[in-house]
Amino acid sequence: MAIIDKAGINFLAFLFGTTFSLYPFFFKSLLTDLPQKVYLTYFSVLALVHFVFVNIILYAVIQRKFAYKIAMIAGNLGATFAIGFLLCLYSVEWHYFGRFIMAKSFFHWADFQIIATTNPDKELSINSYLLQTRSPLNMAAFGSCVEFALEWYFFPHLKEQLWCVSLIGVLMTLCGDGLRKVTNLTAAANFNQNDLQKRKGNHVLVTHGVYRWSRHPSYLGCFIWSLGTQIMLCNPVCLLAYAAGAWNFFKWLIYYEEQRLINQFGKDYVVYQSQVPTRLPGVQGYSQSWCLLMDKEDGRKNE
Repeated sequence: MAIIDKAGINFLAFLFGTTFSLYPFFFKSLLTDLPQKVYLTYFSVLALVHFVFVNIILYAVIQRKFAYKIAMIAGNLGATFAIGFLLCLYSVEWHYFGRFIMAKSFFHWADFQIIATTNPDKELSINSYLLQTRSPLNMAAFGSCVEFALEWYFFPHLKEQLWCVSLIGVLMTLCGDGLRKVTNLTAAANFNQNDLQKRKGNHVLVTHGVYRWSRHPSYLGCFIWSLGTQIMLCNPVCLLAYAAGAWNFFKWLIYYEEQRLINQFGKDYVVYQSQVPTRLPGVQGYSQSWCLLMDKEDGRKNE
């Protein structure tokens, strides 16, 4: 099965999942006379039925195992996105959280979509969604949900008064995720979510586009996105934890990755490294003196 087929399945299944957002518009006129508790119960049952229905349809249409997994994950991400959209429209208490789950579901879905579309020579896996249960990203997201729920329960008015702060978080989230997606498109087949684990020999050093501004724009975008989600939720504790944890994670990730990049590209990467910063505050990356590098390359020529 071609990679473009996987990208197409991912796209269509996500759209199919988002159809959940249409139910309130169809049933609102029929249910306006019902008490709010009854309406919410009905809508919750409808959500469960939709979830089961989507998965049954996808399984019936797509019999191939891996393709079905793609469709199932993308469809449920689409439904999650739709739930977030409805929370933004109809819930005063949970509209911040609605923005958060919209941002998170789109982040994971679009990462897979862009890589599947632009990287036809790479074998995709379910891990390309970055939805591993024990990944730091998802464990941190669970912690942010807990903080939001607790703070909204005990200090609801405080979060309501910070609506302008939440909008700043929305802007940061859009900019950060946008930067990451532009990076994926720019690097195309040279982009790999698992650069530290495997790097193909036919990779070339990408220095154009956003790479002229930052050596690691994908990591920078993810860093901005992660902070933006917590500002959007008005989560002070998780904001500090995200800032410290993400900064330390990307600091060491960049350090070890640049060691490999220097080994692979040699002087070309060192020149590029000296001309373009990482743009992550306080993160310099791996440095290797010009003298040692030149001596190493001269030694290779003399052999």
